[in-house]
Amino acid sequence: MSEFGETVVLKRGPYRDNRNNTITPLEDPVELNGCVVEPLGGAELAELGRTGSSNGFKVYVTGPMPRPVTGSDLLHVRGADYPVVMDGAGWMDPEDPFFGGTVITAIRGKG
Repeated sequence: MSEFGETVVLKRGPYRDNRNNTITPLEDPVELNGCVVEPLGGAELAELGRTGSSNGFKVYVTGPMPRPVTGSDLLHVRGADYPVVMDGAGWMDPEDPFFGGTVITAIRGKG
């Protein structure tokens, strides 16, 4: 755990090439320190189009991103892997405009 927030691991997930073969990435996972992790509630998950049993997180990365985030990535949050459902987007703290970073939404579900 960092001085502020939590440590989350960003992993490249498998993707498909132009022949529809699954490719396992060779890139090493990246630790993102100082993240603010916000669990998503039921209403937020319904807005994202999930039904059944789902849980997920919004992860606010407070430092610079080591690489772009894509929809094929995975976030390792609180002991489990969650697929990224929205590419990283910029955010800014409304109370401190000099404090911001990237927000990533990741959800896993059943059903």
